Amino acid sequence: MKHKLAYLGIFSLLLVTIFIGIASGYLYQIIHNLPDIKFIQEYTPGQITLIYAEDGQQIASFCLERRILVPLPEISQNFIKAILAIEDANFYQHKGIYWPRVIQAFWKNLKSGHYVQGASTITQQLARSIFLYPQKTISRKIKEAFLAYKIEKKYSKKEILELYVNQIYFGSGAYGVEAAAKSYFEKKAIDLKIAEAAFLAGLIRAPSRYSPFRNPDLAQKRCRIVLKRLREEKFITQEQHHSALQFPFEFQKKEKKTPAPYFVEYIRQYLQNKFGRSGLYKSGLQVYTALDLHLQKTAQKSLQWGLERLDKRQGFRPVSSPIENITVSEEKIRQAINQRKPMGEKLLGVVKEVFNKKVLVDVLEWEGEINLKNMRWTKVKHPDKILKKKDKVFVRIKGYQEAEAEKPFRLILALEQVPLVQGALVALEPKTGFIRALVGGYDFSKSQFNRAVQAHRQPGSSFKPFIYTAALRQEKTLADIIIDSPIIYKDEAREKDWKPTNYYEKFNGPTTFRQALEHSSNVVTVKLLKEVGVDHTIDLVRKMGITSPLSPDLSLALGASGVTLLELTSAYGVFSAQGVYTPPIAIKWILNHKGEMVQKNDPSPQIVLDKQVNYLITSLLEGVVQHGTGWRAKSLRRPVAGKTGTTNEYNDAWFIGFSPDLVVGVWVGFDEYRSLGEKETGSRAACPVWVKFMSAALEDRPVKNFPIPTGISFMSIDADTGLQATPDCDNIIVEAFREGTEPEKLCNCQNLGTDRFLSIDFQAQKTQAQEIIPHIPKKNTFSPD
Repeated sequence: MKHKLAYLGIFSLLLVTIFIGIASGYLYQIIHNLPDIKFIQEYTPGQITLIYAEDGQQIASFCLERRILVPLPEISQNFIKAILAIEDANFYQHKGIYWPRVIQAFWKNLKSGHYVQGASTITQQLARSIFLYPQKTISRKIKEAFLAYKIEKKYSKKEILELYVNQIYFGSGAYGVEAAAKSYFEKKAIDLKIAEAAFLAGLIRAPSRYSPFRNPDLAQKRCRIVLKRLREEKFITQEQHHSALQFPFEFQKKEKKTPAPYFVEYIRQYLQNKFGRSGLYKSGLQVYTALDLHLQKTAQKSLQWGLERLDKRQGFRPVSSPIENITVSEEKIRQAINQRKPMGEKLLGVVKEVFNKKVLVDVLEWEGEINLKNMRWTKVKHPDKILKKKDKVFVRIKGYQEAEAEKPFRLILALEQVPLVQGALVALEPKTGFIRALVGGYDFSKSQFNRAVQAHRQPGSSFKPFIYTAALRQEKTLADIIIDSPIIYKDEAREKDWKPTNYYEKFNGPTTFRQALEHSSNVVTVKLLKEVGVDHTIDLVRKMGITSPLSPDLSLALGASGVTLLELTSAYGVFSAQGVYTPPIAIKWILNHKGEMVQKNDPSPQIVLDKQVNYLITSLLEGVVQHGTGWRAKSLRRPVAGKTGTTNEYNDAWFIGFSPDLVVGVWVGFDEYRSLGEKETGSRAACPVWVKFMSAALEDRPVKNFPIPTGISFMSIDADTGLQATPDCDNIIVEAFREGTEPEKLCNCQNLGTDRFLSIDFQAQKTQAQEIIPHIPKKNTFSPD
């Protein structure tokens, strides 16, 4: 018996020794493989890259973890007390592990048979968050304990607490207390009140479970637990506790949409190319842009307005399926209806009944009515021609018909549709190059393709001013005459002919520079380019900021080479800035997360044109507005200049124009190169958008004239001959000249009379005016305006 007990004792001792050995080896392995806590000194958690508009308002952010680092003094003591009360009341007493709490948690978990209480201190949570995975395993808990102990030996309580409040996750994508305070309360962490601090502290244990959006009752209950702990720890008084319980526990998930999605995406791509993906999403850059929020919102509204008008001119179109155009939430619709507010957004409805002069439509659970007046753009007199029961339609809430007598409550609706046509608008400050507004399409949620910077489209006649500028640099004058008559260019190598034509296929005979550009003569512009030289013109436009490939042939005169709206608008900025080109600037400066400057983009002006030439071309473009295809811009009643552009088959419509302080470009077209419709020229499709934008953009700005430089003189001339005017001339205008280039001859109008150009034999010119040139355009390009 004694031998058996002896053997049993030896065996037990052996087992204990083996167990201790294994445990020691296991612990040694764990401790040996612990990460070096010196990493904390170099540790920089991912931070939000913030994008700001010109006025300092935040317009977007980029991050993998939405975090804003703040030092401890910039955090409300209400929050510090709240996390201590609920997470680690003995934080300032323990050395990383609070053993009484560990024993208490072990006993409670043992009694319940499952995990009901944790014992991790703030230091342990920090160690877990930075160094370890979240899985609940024995090895992780051991590592957590050892790391906490080492952290406590190395760092002060203040350093540990500051790291913790900036590292921890609060749900809704918010990491750190500053981001959480902004996310839930739209305030800084320093401004958190007791109840708000208690709410945030309560999220730490299980952000998803206690989310006020997912489980509002649980979140409220958790907040009250934190408030109770604050009272128990004597961090707050009974009165403060009672007051905090009155906290209106109401949270609404805010739809955070950037006011400039195309511009922000343009910025994002630039930042990622320059700083890499990690630099963009983790480094906490502060990016200050040149964007003017007022102009940006005006640009977006103006473009959408113009595209909707154009789309409606093309007729009613049944709603396609699947529906992917509506982004308005049902909650927002219900809120507007309950408050009897009109809604500018397009809503999806279902036709309930079609009558002779009205249509009943269901929007959610409400009934609405569209009368003929609110669908007259469809040009139908009887709604049943285009609509039937159960059709899906887009509508807009204009008002409400309250229930009275026999009339039921109804929504007053207007019939709408979502445009298929696209467009873009860019507004620049010409003297600095600052991009003040940029819209790249009708709706960013539908299409992220940025037509302002990514689409290369033919500019049509909007390219013509560069041809005239090149000619004026070669001592031409605005009174010079070019014969607007048929001409054929032959390419003997390819045995092909090219005969440029004017929009109305008419010829005007002797034409001054001014008349030619005001009425957008194609033939005159081609002849002018031939005389000036293609290479010379391309060299000029390169200096003015056009970087896209350009065809080195005469089709250049008619804008046959694709360019982007941004570069074309920037090139027109030279005219507004008195001959000085300044490259476009979207970002003014960039700071790192410490507030140190990492990039600064100052304007870099480059003189391209002398002021006299620039004034002459500006005067020409003012004439386009006053007497030519840009006539719609006259409604602004202030000095503006610009040029329309339209391409073959009305595929593209442009208007690029400027005031002395702002240059704006508008493009309208389909992505797939198809016609906008008959007579949808730049004057009709693009210019109204430009006018609507400029009328709002310039509303509060003083009226300015384009400055007249020294070296410019004015003379009364006959507008038809370009010669000095006499009292007998019928069509006298005051023309601008560089000093010394004024016409010397007097107009002999009394002899010529109204038939002075009838001697031109257009038929003879049609057959005889042929030139042999080495390269002609590959297709018969013309520009309508």
